[in-house]
Amino acid sequence: MKKIIALVGSRAGAKSHTKELCEKLIHELGQGLKEELSAEIITADRWHINGCLSCGCCFKEGLCAQDKKDDMAAIKEKLLSADIILLASPVFAANISGDMKTLIDRLSLWLHIMPLIGKIGIPVCTASSNHANRVIDYLKEMLEYMGASAPVSAAAYVDFGDVLMGDENNLKSYLKEKAGIVQQQIKSGLSFTEKQERVFGLQNAKFKKQLQFLELYPSFQHTFGEAVQWNRLGYDKYDSIHEIASQTFITKSGRDQYSIW
Repeated sequence: MKKIIALVGSRAGAKSHTKELCEKLIHELGQGLKEELSAEIITADRWHINGCLSCGCCFKEGLCAQDKKDDMAAIKEKLLSADIILLASPVFAANISGDMKTLIDRLSLWLHIMPLIGKIGIPVCTASSNHANRVIDYLKEMLEYMGASAPVSAAAYVDFGDVLMGDENNLKSYLKEKAGIVQQQIKSGLSFTEKQERVFGLQNAKFKKQLQFLELYPSFQHTFGEAVQWNRLGYDKYDSIHEIASQTFITKSGRDQYSIW
């Protein structure tokens, strides 16, 4: 069974255009998959996430001090257990919504340790008439920094644009094409950008040195928390993202040890 989680940075709930676009995309994704699909869409009105405290605890200790105080622990579990992740936001003031920014701020550690390797990430956006590309580019960059393969994106407009929410036939054709690319990648194997591989190499080299240091001085574990989580994910045993993603059983085994606390 393939699992999809869509996190929608809109408080409009059932009336959200962004939620509607996610629903339609998930429908098209399900049409071409030969296995059963489980999907969950969570809009910002249904989650409670505190703002980042700028304490640096996540980087130093490898955990967020607030995860047990709000919904972030549950959201992280859903992300880690999903095969496909939709990160979706309407355009607010030429950018992502405040709720989506708060969510991403609380995932700052993940931008360094890439726990979403082996997953497909899809940035999704709706806009009245402009700035959807800016939002898509940002969400795509965040997904890739977290390790996901992001082969496609989906953007639609409410009032004016190339793909309109109200143009059912054109929208269906557009989403069907996007879903086809995702389905093909699931069959043929995930792809990653040169930038992702370069960042992985830099992080891997840094964390390996820190892990060697920790072997000599274990008391510094709460200073090199990122390296500890990198090790729990099992990434220090590999030389590339592609190598990890191709070893699905290794990746899942590493995540069993990975602690989100």
